[in-house]
Amino acid sequence: MDSNRPRILVLGIGNPLAGDEGIGIHVIERIQKQELPPNVRVVDGGTGGIDLVQFLEECDCAVVVDAADMKAPPGTCRVFSLDEVDAMGRSSTMSLHQADFPSVVRLTRMLTRCPDVIRVVGIQPEVLRWQTTLGPMLTSKFDEIVDRVLAEVESCQHMTPLVAQAT
Repeated sequence: MDSNRPRILVLGIGNPLAGDEGIGIHVIERIQKQELPPNVRVVDGGTGGIDLVQFLEECDCAVVVDAADMKAPPGTCRVFSLDEVDAMGRSSTMSLHQADFPSVVRLTRMLTRCPDVIRVVGIQPEVLRWQTTLGPMLTSKFDEIVDRVLAEVESCQHMTPLVAQAT
């Protein structure tokens, strides 16, 4: 891979057996079918937890896709900075899964290197029950959500990778 290009991680988090809670995984499955530049890695992060450290330490920019209870209309898609996610994690409004994402980032920073840029694409769920499909609102907005995630990936393409900064 070209060391002048940032290493970008697209990380989907969620439980695809719990309706809209699985939106991150559904988005990742769609993105994995597309042709992406070689500096973009797409990962199914499942329900999160400390296993995500290994992926975060290997990237310059992370775009994380997850359900987020923003008290907004179902299907609302918003991009959060890491500081906003950290604040949301403290108030328990982000999906927690095994370990909340801000805790995973703090652990990554303590143990190894962490990307300077982390963007979380949060999607307001509607249906949170045991089912393998998304609810009607997220289904109707699915292409729009995928496009929003891909736009965040594209914006990461313009950053200077940490490897290039060090040389």
